[in-house]
Amino acid sequence: MTRKMVLKKWFNVLMCLILLLCIAEAQDKYKKGDFKGFTINEPVIQRSKENLTTKTIRGQIYFSDDNGYPMEGALFEIQGPGSCETIRSVSTDENGYFEFKDLPEGRYIYKASSLGYNAVAGVITLSQRANADSIPRIFLQPGF
Repeated sequence: MTRKMVLKKWFNVLMCLILLLCIAEAQDKYKKGDFKGFTINEPVIQRSKENLTTKTIRGQIYFSDDNGYPMEGALFEIQGPGSCETIRSVSTDENGYFEFKDLPEGRYIYKASSLGYNAVAGVITLSQRANADSIPRIFLQPGF
């Protein structure tokens, strides 16, 4: 085989891998609507009725079906501020805690989720004038 043929084969393999990675990533995200770009890993989204205002985006996620034990490895995602489509995500630690640091003030959409549980979504306003230092505890209900 000539060097040109070997390079062409490797180029084709590389392009196939890139295509597969793009398809896999696209399949794991909402494609449209309020949650465009958020990760899909739950059957139902429950929307919080209250809009939260806090100085920092940090909190704790719990199982609602196991006497309120902290949920390790749950995903907490935010999109914003405002009309910004940037999505940031963190996973909870062994005590169910999550935190974002150094975020600009503004309005964010959030979604808390874990495989096998219904996601909870809502709105958080980040403001240094807020009374609260963190968001209330989030309880995820088992999915079906």
